[in-house]
Amino acid sequence: MIRIRDLQFRYEHSDFSLLVPRWEVSPGARLAMIGPSGCGKTTLLSLIAGILVPGSGSIVVDDHELVSLSDAARRHLRVRSIGLVFQEFELLEHLNVLDNILLPCRISGALRLDRSMRQRAERLADQVGIRDKLRRYVRRLSQGERQRVAICRALLTTPRLLLCDEPTGNLDTKNKQHVLDILDEYVGQTQATLVTVTHDHEILDRFDQVLDFSQFHVGSDEAL
Repeated sequence: MIRIRDLQFRYEHSDFSLLVPRWEVSPGARLAMIGPSGCGKTTLLSLIAGILVPGSGSIVVDDHELVSLSDAARRHLRVRSIGLVFQEFELLEHLNVLDNILLPCRISGALRLDRSMRQRAERLADQVGIRDKLRRYVRRLSQGERQRVAICRALLTTPRLLLCDEPTGNLDTKNKQHVLDILDEYVGQTQATLVTVTHDHEILDRFDQVLDFSQFHVGSDEAL
């Protein structure tokens, strides 16, 4: 599902740099990434999603070499095949819950916003306990409720790859376990690949693999 070779990335006007010599994630894997804040975990998720582009190296996702794709092609792949749960949620404040969940259909002509897609959005909202809030604007939601909206949006298109950045970070114990159950069930039913960044070591037993991100090089540009 994911193959990385000799990846090098740095932010402009920053000392931060990331080097991943070799990394693979098999289809259907459930992988957790741990490590201190600022070590590059979120950056790697953005590279895998094609949001960021490396300075050099290769990133293959679902047999697509991201570096060789155009911005539009990476966006198309992201909308169709990758579910994203951002740490900052990336919800649109002027839209209600339902429209935020359906957002992938509104930003891509590759997806049809039809009755079946609306029904799927409603079912997902019901699963995570926010069906009664579908018409509420997201600015009126709690952090935990906003988190669950983001998870519904990520699952809407039945993606083959789920990239989650602290998906349980704003949830209480009960809702944390409920969301993890939903992700587990989805992966089990679809054989999707799940890559999750987390600081919560209490949930690590939910994953097949745990990657300590400190094994990858993060440092100054001169060290590359």
